[in-house]
Amino acid sequence: METADVIVIGSGQGGVPLAVDFAKAGRNVVLFERDALGGSCINYGCTPSKAFLAAAHAAGRARQAAKLGIHAQVEVDFPAVMERVRSIRSQFNQGTKRRLESAGVRVVCAEATFTGERTVSGGGVTVQAPIVVINTGTSSTIPDIPGLTGTPYLTNRNFFDLQQIPSRLLVVGGGYIALELGQGMARLGSQTELIVRGDRLLAQEESDVSVVLLDAFKQDGIELHFNVTVQHVAYTNGVFTLTLNNGEVLDGEALLIATGRKPNTGALNSAVTCVELDAQGFIKIDDQFQTTCAGIYAIGDAAKQPAFTHVSWEDYRRLKAILCGEQRTRNDRVLGYAVYTEPQVGRAGMTLEQAQKQGISAREVTLPKPTVVWL
Repeated sequence: METADVIVIGSGQGGVPLAVDFAKAGRNVVLFERDALGGSCINYGCTPSKAFLAAAHAAGRARQAAKLGIHAQVEVDFPAVMERVRSIRSQFNQGTKRRLESAGVRVVCAEATFTGERTVSGGGVTVQAPIVVINTGTSSTIPDIPGLTGTPYLTNRNFFDLQQIPSRLLVVGGGYIALELGQGMARLGSQTELIVRGDRLLAQEESDVSVVLLDAFKQDGIELHFNVTVQHVAYTNGVFTLTLNNGEVLDGEALLIATGRKPNTGALNSAVTCVELDAQGFIKIDDQFQTTCAGIYAIGDAAKQPAFTHVSWEDYRRLKAILCGEQRTRNDRVLGYAVYTEPQVGRAGMTLEQAQKQGISAREVTLPKPTVVWL
């Protein structure tokens, strides 16, 4: 068994800079990564999705520019769009590899499992360290729908590997992944339908936001189905057939599942080192990111922090400061974020409803919505 000063499990947007900083400070750092370096952001999250949306929104704006007196003929080279997306993803991935190597971080390309107290094994390597940081992130939650298993459905994980655009796309979900990728595909030429369990889009936002997005999606020709669930999936001769609980039947050449996220903690064997998980499998942490085992910390969405890259980055900054003796906590900054639909959604802090549920005396002020053409 080897020893190190710091073990980092996962190479996401919090784990990489933490490993690099400690290595540059002269610490012996070992990082375990079972998949592509860079975590979800670089490989199947922020980086490829924003590269994809850059093309999609350019096409959408050009088509809608006739309202401004600008007439354009739009031709989408979908294979070229996706090749560019994958090229950018590869560049970012290789950049992460070079960054870790230049800092002197030892990278073990294997799935990590706890085999003792603050002891991690993977790829034939076993390392013990006084400090272990878990940064394993989340992955797509796949609903238990009869007929879905075994079909070539898409998630954000394999979406960016598409070579050809499907003529019809069915999207199950009403959150930001479903909306961004669904609208993007519609703007690139796929006939898109969204199946939403609730009664509006982005249900965690103010209802006014949902109304504006609904109008924009209708302008893009997207068909929406609210207050429904998928009862059965069939896949025959390259076509998905979805049967909804209201009796509707929808067909499409591609199916995107975007119904939530689950923590990547199943393989950790965390009980061996007394790290407790909650009922959903997220790692329990206190306000200083400490798990239920001394010396083991968890950051990012595996620890139920908000699933945004900038939160993981800030978690790295917070934890580094804490380990250096500074006073920081996991929620010491107001959360701001954006959804890259068009129009974009920006948010900072709580909604009125969330504030009232916390017993805060709050009021709401709304600026009247001007007449806008979304381009």
